[in-house]
Amino acid sequence: MCWLIGQILAVGILRGFIHIRSEWSYRIPFGLQWAFAVPILMGVLFAPDSPWWLVRNGKYDAAKKSLLRLTSRKSGQQFNVDEAISMLRHTNEVEMYLNTKGMSYLDCFKGTNLRRTEIASMVWATQALCGLSLTGWAAYYYEQAGFSVNNAFNLSIGMYALGIFGGILSWILLPRVGRRRLYLVGLIIMQLILIAGGTVGATVVGDSGSWAVGSLLIALTGIYDVTVGPVCYVLVAEIPSTRLRVKTVVLARVVYNVVSLITNILTGMPCLLLY
Repeated sequence: MCWLIGQILAVGILRGFIHIRSEWSYRIPFGLQWAFAVPILMGVLFAPDSPWWLVRNGKYDAAKKSLLRLTSRKSGQQFNVDEAISMLRHTNEVEMYLNTKGMSYLDCFKGTNLRRTEIASMVWATQALCGLSLTGWAAYYYEQAGFSVNNAFNLSIGMYALGIFGGILSWILLPRVGRRRLYLVGLIIMQLILIAGGTVGATVVGDSGSWAVGSLLIALTGIYDVTVGPVCYVLVAEIPSTRLRVKTVVLARVVYNVVSLITNILTGMPCLLLY
């Protein structure tokens, strides 16, 4: 949801500067991105430490205090913090027994942790490989279809608004449908949409083809933000072992960044040449 809010804000800001012909038409949007650094920094400074990290480092009293900060007071009667800490300690000890005591990056590539690293990396890389990079060029396709620059960006804003609705819908579907099923169904539907878009792009020439591709991008965004987009973060957080979760997530994110760099270059070069 944070991604989507950022995207719709970015498109909205760009929409407001499309008629400015000076260098400030891009300097101000770039500069506004730094405004988010202040609240994020403040949030990090006052955020509690992870109870799992504290347990792994033997700081059980601090873990208890952190867990209480992360728990709603309204659920105080149903939540037993001592039992929760005992569960964390037991899980940590079991994983130490099964996977040795290692907590280095090298341990992410040993035994069952290697399998966890592979799954987390591919789950995250799929976000970049599923065709979502095309949505960044939605406004371009709308312009090619004959829409004015204003309306092209208006439709892009609507596309991300649909994505926000899809993200909210995923909150309902995740606990009912399940992670694996929702993720795979989303990938299958997105594959069909991309095949349809590729077929239209290769066979239909002119404004109608650009309009069809742009419409399919809206559908692609909606399906992505109901399935692959939100489910990815759940899987990446749940698949690693508790002792290597942070390092596994870091490695998976590096894979995602490398794949995203490649896919964005491959996606952007043809559009820039056509433009």
